[in-house]
Formats: sequence, C-alpha cells, structure tokens
Amino acid sequence: MLEALALWFGHQRERAALGLSHTETFDALAKDLGISPNELSYLVNSAPDPLQLPDMLKALGIDEAALRRSHPTLLRVMQDNCAQCTTLGRCKYMLARGVAASNYEQFCPNATSLTSLRAKQA
Repeated sequence: MLEALALWFGHQRERAALGLSHTETFDALAKDLGISPNELSYLVNSAPDPLQLPDMLKALGIDEAALRRSHPTLLRVMQDNCAQCTTLGRCKYMLARGVAASNYEQFCPNATSLTSLRAKQA
C-alpha cells in the first residue's frame, strides 16, 4: 500500500512539474483520505520520495530498461527494497554529491544485487 501511494505521489509530482491540473481522481483520493485537495497537494509536494533506485542504477552505470527486460523479478524486488529503505536521506545525499557509486555498499538495502549486476557488466 505504501509503495503504491509513493508511486502515485511520484506521478503527481511529475504532473505538477508539467503544469497539469488536478484530476477528478486526485480530488476523489483527497475525499477518500478525508482531506482537501489543497492538503493532498501539499502532502504530495512535501512527501519524501523513497524510490531512488533509477538514480542509483544510473549512478552505477546499470541500464534500467535492460534490467527490466532481462531480470524483471529482480528489479521488482529491488524496487520494493528501495520503497522500504530506512536510509533515504543518506541515499539522496550520496546521489546528489555524485559519490553514491563508491559508497552504496555501506547503506543501500540493494547493495548485494547492485554489486552482482555491476560485476556481470564488467
């Protein structure tokens, strides 16, 4: 449930970035949650995005599209791990500084899989 909501929030952020207005679905979700569309909009824009996996894959030189084709189940497991990550702040910080590739093994719940994928590419 949390992962689905996080993904939905991400899509809403993308819609907002494109200047798209709130949809009836957005308003219906706000109503279901018992909050106003404005409050939901605030939550969407201020909620942390725990799904850093695409950025981490890019930092490590791993092609996400190729991974999706060759190992879809592994990618799904990695997405789940990322969605439940407790080191979100450290991950974002390392990615933003451009040093995640040399430090991910210290904090990333997907470190074993990422290291294995990197070794296969080498």
